[in-house]
Amino acid sequence: SIDPEPSPADGYVLRQASHDQFHGGRSFGRRSSAITRHDQHQEEKMIIAKALKKSRSEKLKNGIKFLVSHQHTDAYKKFSTLKYIAEFLYTNEALDKAQIGDFISALETKNLFSESQHAELLMLYVSQLNF
Repeated sequence: SIDPEPSPADGYVLRQASHDQFHGGRSFGRRSSAITRHDQHQEEKMIIAKALKKSRSEKLKNGIKFLVSHQHTDAYKKFSTLKYIAEFLYTNEALDKAQIGDFISALETKNLFSESQHAELLMLYVSQLNF
């Protein structure tokens, strides 16, 4: 059988393959890294939106649990840090301030955090307040 003429699309695939082979399979294109950053940013926005939705429709504690559940995912581990949780509580106007006060001052968070983590979260939150 006779192979058909390669199309321009085939040529692109061949050039891309040789480029990837030359660079050890890594892509150095600005476009691909920009797309990756954009996709990751969109996923981060979805995580925050889902945490806010859980906080408003269920309990604030459930929204925080959702953020903490990302502690084993390298790309989204930042959401489970005490610093990020304190910022999340402080910066999101959609959250009920009374619920935040109850959550942050109550030791009901012991299922989520140790006593020392709870104290650190409280200090991180209070440090954001302007007196």
